[in-house]
Amino acid sequence: MATEQNAPVINFWDPLFYEDCDEAMRWLLEKAPVYRCAPPDYPGEPFWVLSKWADIRAAGSDWKTFSNAAGVHLGENVYSAADSEKKIEKKTEVPDDPRFAVAMKPSAYYDPPQHTRLRGLVRAVFHPKRIRSFEEATVKIVDSVLDGLPVGEPVDVAEALSWIPCKVVCEVLGVGESRSDDFMTWTKAIFSSYEPDTPPDYGKISDMFDYLDEELEARRQSPREDALTDFVTAEYEGSRLTNDECLMWSWMLLAGGQDTTTDLIVTGLRALLEHPQEWQRLVANPDLARNAVEELLRWVVPDRNMGRTAACDTEIRGVKISKGDFVLFNYVAANRDPDTFDNPDVFDIGREFLNDHLAFGFGPHYCAGQLLARMEGRVFLERMITRFPNTKISGPVQSFPSIRLAKTRHLTVTMG
Repeated sequence: MATEQNAPVINFWDPLFYEDCDEAMRWLLEKAPVYRCAPPDYPGEPFWVLSKWADIRAAGSDWKTFSNAAGVHLGENVYSAADSEKKIEKKTEVPDDPRFAVAMKPSAYYDPPQHTRLRGLVRAVFHPKRIRSFEEATVKIVDSVLDGLPVGEPVDVAEALSWIPCKVVCEVLGVGESRSDDFMTWTKAIFSSYEPDTPPDYGKISDMFDYLDEELEARRQSPREDALTDFVTAEYEGSRLTNDECLMWSWMLLAGGQDTTTDLIVTGLRALLEHPQEWQRLVANPDLARNAVEELLRWVVPDRNMGRTAACDTEIRGVKISKGDFVLFNYVAANRDPDTFDNPDVFDIGREFLNDHLAFGFGPHYCAGQLLARMEGRVFLERMITRFPNTKISGPVQSFPSIRLAKTRHLTVTMG
């Protein structure tokens, strides 16, 4: 843990910190791989930050020492960047609706054996064969979105491209594109709950639960080949999902399958176009699309961080961490760790051994939907370079400030 006076400003609780954090990440990796955020620099409860790839990989695998049960997002315990004197207590204002107690507690908030049971019950949804079955529909969805974009003139594609994951999630759930408007609204309501100063829209989330309750009951009466049917029919070691657990997994599919995949697609396209030599390299070598997705995941890091709580006293790199301390996994720094990646600050779509990046976490809580996200990213790149190989940034590009997600609010390009 470093105490050097010339250390860069470290503001994990400030969404604007991530707009220009490269220097801070390099400093953490070199000088403070186990870093403590505490008063007076930080007005909230102290917490630790792990930045080294090896440390995060080890801690992510050790659920007995680093527990998920107390929460995994910094936004759940963060102080407002705008008003540091007031703690945001938005998580305590849940409506008097019994569904919220279970449905708003994703599987990531459980340790084994509860987590093992929940993941075991949805294996069919995320099985490689099932994911491959959605590829044809994904191609059609991508093409339909690209069909709606003007060619040869500047256009902000950020909002339009966000419909790709939304419509794919509708396809996976089995609800059809006709409900995509509703699912987009519900997804935004979900992710408002992860940021400071933005209270969750529980009314819209309740509307989503009402709709899904009806759909789940319809699947019990008439099963189909979709995720909602898998949720109500799955069995694992004599156990089945409760209805509220089915709602939870629908929530999880929306959150991971919609918003973070949008970040992969939109911010990933931005990264490629900001590195025109790599974009042209991909155009000339379409077989690199799969590998390019991996480099985008490493480079963009759609989900920037995840946390655990120390379940017992422990020690990392000689630094003592006490039972009950919150420990943030800094995926942004870990994916640029020079001890793991050669030339980590170089964007290289031909990079080898990219399965080592931590964009999907590691250990028991490795992202269940990673195959779906990878497939969507690859299909998008393949269709883009085939149809619009001369696409260029031609106007404003703006990030969406977030303490967790690598979001791009505006991406103005000329399709060509």
